[in-house]
Amino acid sequence: MNVFTYPEHRGNGYATSQKNNLIVDADNIFVSVLYLYSTKARKRLYEKLGFKEVEYSAM
Repeated sequence: MNVFTYPEHRGNGYATSQKNNLIVDADNIFVSVLYLYSTKARKRLYEKLGFKEVEYSAM
């Protein structure tokens, strides 16, 4: 899933709400791990939602 918010609508909690809903839905179907790829600019938002930065390793 990709998320984009127009600049004039940022800061209103739309992305936070959408991600919270995604996390709840994933939990309801017993998904134990979610991977998120983000820009550095949005890192703080995702950390606030409980995501943690991990080292990426190619398999």
